[in-house]
Amino acid sequence: MAKQLCEDEHEQSFFFSDSRVSLAHLALSGLTLTVAHTTAIAASTSPPRPDSTPRCQGLSLSESGATPKELKPLYEAVADFEKAFADNNNRLFRTLMHPALSRERQNPEVFDSTVQEFGLEKAKLQRNALYSLDLPLGSEKTTAECGKGEIRGVVGPTQQYAVVHTFTGGNEQIRVFTLFAQVPPQLMPKQGNDKRPIGIVYLQAQVWTHGKRSPEALLVESRKWSILGEPIAAWIHAAAAERILLSNSYFVPTDALAAQQLSRDSKARIPSLDTLRSRVKSGGTGWDFIDLAVIFQAKSLEIGAKFRMKGEEPLNAQIEKCKTLGLTLAQEFPGLVKQFTGVECMPYGPSEKTEEAPDAGTQFHTWKELASRTN
Repeated sequence: MAKQLCEDEHEQSFFFSDSRVSLAHLALSGLTLTVAHTTAIAASTSPPRPDSTPRCQGLSLSESGATPKELKPLYEAVADFEKAFADNNNRLFRTLMHPALSRERQNPEVFDSTVQEFGLEKAKLQRNALYSLDLPLGSEKTTAECGKGEIRGVVGPTQQYAVVHTFTGGNEQIRVFTLFAQVPPQLMPKQGNDKRPIGIVYLQAQVWTHGKRSPEALLVESRKWSILGEPIAAWIHAAAAERILLSNSYFVPTDALAAQQLSRDSKARIPSLDTLRSRVKSGGTGWDFIDLAVIFQAKSLEIGAKFRMKGEEPLNAQIEKCKTLGLTLAQEFPGLVKQFTGVECMPYGPSEKTEEAPDAGTQFHTWKELASRTN
């Protein structure tokens, strides 16, 4: 069964928010743990600024003789972060977490699950970008233009740093986005060797490519299909790029806006959707056509079709109806047979939400398999 990006694109994250009663959330395999503490984390060594505009500044990727003294702890923390992955060192990683995330600092699952999910064992992360984010004290505005995108800091700490790493292992590229923040004196550990002036407050790992194609490459393909007069293929590739680019609300690349627009324009140019809806309705299956969907197979993008059932039906009946409607889709859009391997049939119950995969599962049928029914 194919997994849709609209459900979740292989990503994990943890973060904390709110400057007065901070909540730390750890999202691992659907498990959410919440830790509340009443210590204000908005304290900063920097005086509050009179304006309320967040500021972002790009920093050198590596430390040098000209590096300001106040940035040295940042470069040390980033180097240890990379060493933790390279050495598969769970203990070192946990020393890097902000004291506000007290429970997560004791939980080895944070590191271990990320490593296992994304194949980051002994990974040599490549440092791609480093930014300083200066947030006004008490301001609810935490988003600033940074390089080729927007970065949103967590609420509370006035001085934060964003780091973007990538790792290419196996078939796909993995992107790791991390936010560090200053540790106020009242949260500094009183004992032990974990007294770091900055710590991790947000981490997200995600698969950044699909079929070895980056979001930028998917947008190029979308435009190519659009020029060739194939709006469905154009929409599939643009929508896939959009999902990847928008999967992290804390770091939104500039290309995300282009992907959104291209996805909308391509979808609007798809002809005959109303005709397809009428054909399905009168086709004798008793199902209604809802919409098309983007399907992420292991190495390819495929087309999906969502249908609404009138009630519960046996699996065998669903399979037969899916095959019938797959042929209807191929007849209505002949170009799909050349552009994709097959169709993912997604039958939903009468009251199921269509933003997620159907409870009864989905079925992928190749065009070759469907064509054999007519012979």
